[in-house]
Amino acid sequence: MNRHLPFDPALTRRTALLAGSAAGIFAGSGAAFGQISFEDGQPGTLPGFAEDVLARMARWEAHGWKRGRVGDMRSRITLVYRTDPEKTRALLPPPFEVDPEALVYFNSLNILVPPGYDTVLAPGPDYGEVDLSVTCYYKGLRYQTSLPWILTRDFGRYAGREGAMLRKKDGFIHHDFEDGVATSYTVRQGRKMLVFEGRWLDEPAHPRAWYRERGNGELRVDMRLHADWTKGPFSDLPVELWRHFGSPEGEPTQMPPDTGDHARFPRRLDLKNTRFSLGDASPLDPYIDLPVLEMIDGSIGDSSQVGVAGYAVPRERGTGQERRGAGGGMREKIAELDPAEMAPFAFWCRAYDPPIFDNKVKVPAGWPDRGSAVAASPEALEGWKTRAAMRLSDADLLLVDFALDPTVYGRSLPPGTNPARPVLRMIGANVRVSDFATVPFTEIWLLTPCELDGSEVWYALSHIVSPDGDVLLGRETWGYPTKQAEILTIEPGADAISLRLRRLHREVAAGRISRTAASPASLDESFTVLGIQSLGVSDAGTRNARYVTQPWTVRIRTAERLPPAAIELGFPREASPSRIGRKDPWFEFDGASVTQSLFGSGEIARRPGAYASGPLGAEIRAASAERNDAPGGDDPHPSTFLIRSD
Repeated sequence: MNRHLPFDPALTRRTALLAGSAAGIFAGSGAAFGQISFEDGQPGTLPGFAEDVLARMARWEAHGWKRGRVGDMRSRITLVYRTDPEKTRALLPPPFEVDPEALVYFNSLNILVPPGYDTVLAPGPDYGEVDLSVTCYYKGLRYQTSLPWILTRDFGRYAGREGAMLRKKDGFIHHDFEDGVATSYTVRQGRKMLVFEGRWLDEPAHPRAWYRERGNGELRVDMRLHADWTKGPFSDLPVELWRHFGSPEGEPTQMPPDTGDHARFPRRLDLKNTRFSLGDASPLDPYIDLPVLEMIDGSIGDSSQVGVAGYAVPRERGTGQERRGAGGGMREKIAELDPAEMAPFAFWCRAYDPPIFDNKVKVPAGWPDRGSAVAASPEALEGWKTRAAMRLSDADLLLVDFALDPTVYGRSLPPGTNPARPVLRMIGANVRVSDFATVPFTEIWLLTPCELDGSEVWYALSHIVSPDGDVLLGRETWGYPTKQAEILTIEPGADAISLRLRRLHREVAAGRISRTAASPASLDESFTVLGIQSLGVSDAGTRNARYVTQPWTVRIRTAERLPPAAIELGFPREASPSRIGRKDPWFEFDGASVTQSLFGSGEIARRPGAYASGPLGAEIRAASAERNDAPGGDDPHPSTFLIRSD
């Protein structure tokens, strides 16, 4: 199985930059050509897709787009259209009221990252977001609330979901320009959606159509699904309604007078030469439930132009701008919601995929022509609550156990646990049928045993999935350290099994396992996996986390036992290019000796979980850092599994 992002060919092609192309970017930096100097002195090479990005930037510049502070280029598209208010009724949870003049806001963002400035947040070649929100009423005020946001990069997804309640999900985004036409679309689990194509006019856009103009604000729901799904969809935490952003003065009402700034406004879309389609019907991301009746307005612009933050415009209750910053009322908790009433919308609240059963989603009869896929049906909720396990029910499984140096092993354990056995277990799976996605995917784990409250658990050090694998449910419900790979392949051949894992433009693991000396075997083993669940940001603004356990059973029915001498696995130490640093430090276990290896067809069953601790304090931050690619942002320093100093 070969699961990779659509830009993979550019990743693996190491092209040389022309000196003239790079000169402007690195002038005065003091860095040698082909290298970037990190603050800690560790070099990082230029990314292999550098030449492609520079060519794309040149094309954007030809369309009038300008570079930002560090040479980045940003493009923002917004389209406002009218939809059927009755269609919105089925997708709004109980406290929200239908807007009789319902509007939908489509937003598409793309950032081209100049070679040398690739970071964990925007590791290149670009960074994209696409979202769709609809207007509604709550206690007499008109707000917006969103359907899923599609986001191409892990770090922005962590930060947005776990720190700001954004409904961000994984997916591929196209956003580009060619011959005076802007194009955008997104693809997720094989479905192409939100397809935009349009031209623009040389005149300022009305502020109501500026990128992510939210009027009175955007309503978001903060909650967690229960680790033990037999207790219902919601966890023991409250279900809270929050208002984010928006302006105290409400929605824009008119164009501000031109005092010389109109030239800096986003440009108005030419609706006569704009086409927009909701695309394929997806029960995972049911944008199709908001049909386009009439395009109203739109804008397109770059980072050199004014926007909703920092520019005051005439609004319903006076002239004002969007709230910004913690002290500026950027977000506010406005209500606690009834979990029983919200149950059908539990998966909508944070844009989780609806319950999946063997690659399938239960949708209302007649959908998408009738009904809505946003609210889970009673049948789907009952199936979620009564399932015995969530399964990878048809998979090729590779299990490799390593003996670790006791000192390295001891330093890798999370706080509050005690050593058990100095063992590292790698489990890889080519998954064909599962309860986690509607399409096949590949995933790989690193686990190590320890004791928690007197019982042995296997601490999840690393979990990386191919595109289309689950990056939300396991991470936020059972605390797994889930991230998305650029390339993850486990390819069984007649004589050998090959493995490759690449993430953030660096090789994390690679190897070959010979099958020529294999012997028959089988495996049926149960154990409990330990995760660290982020609880988001509390009212006091502090991050909390807690331990969650989940029992697993791994069965390999027709297995091959592969002798240790047949296994060649390496965990490279190379850094990612530019300022990304060195995340996913599997290399800290390089040199560990293989004690057993099995490969064959089978299944993994994950049973209802349990909360294994109360909120953890500052001591958990070091363990949480690596799973969040911390320090992240512009910090290039490597992360580590070895968090204990004793």
